[in-house]
Amino acid sequence: MARARAQRRDIKAAGFELTGESRRELSEKFPRVDLDKTFELFTDNALAKGWLYADWLAAFRNYIRNGAKYGGVEYRGAMHDPTFERLIEKAKAIGFRMPDPRESSGAYRTALEKYDASSAKRGMSHLGLGDVLKRVEK
Repeated sequence: MARARAQRRDIKAAGFELTGESRRELSEKFPRVDLDKTFELFTDNALAKGWLYADWLAAFRNYIRNGAKYGGVEYRGAMHDPTFERLIEKAKAIGFRMPDPRESSGAYRTALEKYDASSAKRGMSHLGLGDVLKRVEK
């Protein structure tokens, strides 16, 4: 017996919205994501690109997981953005400052790259902050 296929509909026809139950589920799975802002991005993309899905909640979960591919995910404060985590690890390793709370990950990356390049020119790219301070003290 053939299994009935769920009808694929656009987001408006499906009436997809974030309900209390779906919000709780998504907040548990993706605690760093700003659901309202991300839902707005998702909805705009779905309407603009004519996406059709049988299960819009599953589509939204996939959108969050693959945000960079589909059009972006907003995080609760820039410091919760996973991009910042990787940059901060690199910054700590070379003695660079922490990001300003209002600074985007792109702006922070640019500043970090400039700092790293200037350190390399001075022959200190392999040194940690403690090593640099020891040299400065001498």
